[in-house]
Amino acid sequence: MSPNRREKSSRNRRDLNADRSYIKTDRYGGSKLASALFFFELDRRLRAAKSPVTAIGVHPGVAATSLGRHMGPIQIVGPIVGLLLNSADKGAWPALLAATGKVKPGGYYGPTGFGGIRGVAGEPKRAPHAEDPALAKRLWEVSIAMTGIDPGLPAA
Repeated sequence: MSPNRREKSSRNRRDLNADRSYIKTDRYGGSKLASALFFFELDRRLRAAKSPVTAIGVHPGVAATSLGRHMGPIQIVGPIVGLLLNSADKGAWPALLAATGKVKPGGYYGPTGFGGIRGVAGEPKRAPHAEDPALAKRLWEVSIAMTGIDPGLPAA
């Protein structure tokens, strides 16, 4: 992780509710990282509990949807950039693969082409910090503290 990204990530962890700072692109990226970490920790805990439940992570890549209307200047170049992206239908493929295909417990599925943002659904590379056990465990603990909901799964 680059020093700049690490600094933003650390700052966002200290301000989870965005009470002090809200930069939508940082928060969007942070939410994607949190989703990946939470899935990773859920999978580890389910396995430790010898649960028959399987956790699978998916991401659509970057699909040409109406989300860009909230991205300021990106709206202007949206139609051109949209040519490089998955269609909204193709963005659904990883979730369909996870729900109906042959997948591995703890597997992670998304587009496998062009930097993991478009293409055929499969097993893309994960960012190393999205599989950081200490960070995932910390997010799990903070989630319990913030929501008051503890599923009772043992730490892995």
